Amino acid sequence: MENIKGRYIYSKDYRNHYVSGVFGGIGSRGEINMRFFLEEIRPMEKFNTMDDKPMDTELIREFCTEVTVTLDAAKAIYEWLGSHIIEAEEQQETLIKTRLTN
Repeated sequence: MENIKGRYIYSKDYRNHYVSGVFGGIGSRGEINMRFFLEEIRPMEKFNTMDDKPMDTELIREFCTEVTVTLDAAKAIYEWLGSHIIEAEEQQETLIKTRLTN
């Protein structure tokens, strides 16, 4: 088997996005589409809805990027994310225990 050397490079369009949610589904070719968004509540001019309830805020979901992956890639991401969630929860528990004992 041939030796392969790998390296990481960043696209000129690379950006870091803070997101608070994702929306998407399965495309016509079986790929999984994910649209990541940042959700926030903003004040707005007061107005009445169709049922005459006054509203003074609105929920905004600003979509910042869309990612399409194959089923195999989605499974790998699921496994990777699951292991990081477990690690983050363990760190959080340790931090809480440390704060309670000090």
